[in-house]
Amino acid sequence: MESQDRANRQGGLTLAVIILLIAATLTLSYLMRRPSSGGGGMTSIESSPTLVG
Repeated sequence: MESQDRANRQGGLTLAVIILLIAATLTLSYLMRRPSSGGGGMTSIESSPTLVG
């Protein structure tokens, strides 16, 4: 029975690690994508006064 408990714990730990890795990957991809879209907005805001002026 002890070996079965260890196997269940190890399986649960493996599943938790996989879920954490997926969450970290999604978070990093979201954070890497976000500044580029914000940077595009900043450049369009900066370019419009030069067109008006």
